[in-house]
Amino acid sequence: MMSLNQINDANRDAAVHAAVDRTEPFVTTSQDIATWKNGRGFPLPFPYLGEYDPPGYEMDGEPLFVDTSGFGTSDEPALSVDQMLNALQPGTGYAFTSIGQFQAYLQPYRVLKLRGSQ
Repeated sequence: MMSLNQINDANRDAAVHAAVDRTEPFVTTSQDIATWKNGRGFPLPFPYLGEYDPPGYEMDGEPLFVDTSGFGTSDEPALSVDQMLNALQPGTGYAFTSIGQFQAYLQPYRVLKLRGSQ
């Protein structure tokens, strides 16, 4: 099991890498979600931003607490893959802000300005 210090260190490291790489949340489409619900397109393309605050995006609501082991069930606190896919909204950006050993927080983001637009 990862300690809270290990998780916090990993989140800070992810933020540094995301800032250097100018990583942005992955903005979903209805086609993406349909593809994933049909069992294709895995692994999911959501980046790990840690504490990085990407320009052109703002956090939009509470993060989804999701199971990352692939063995989660619908009666557990962390969302199973199916539950997570049902919670995703087209046109919303998503990125991991904290990742533990078996669960993670998937934060929704509102797109304020797409990269390269004036």
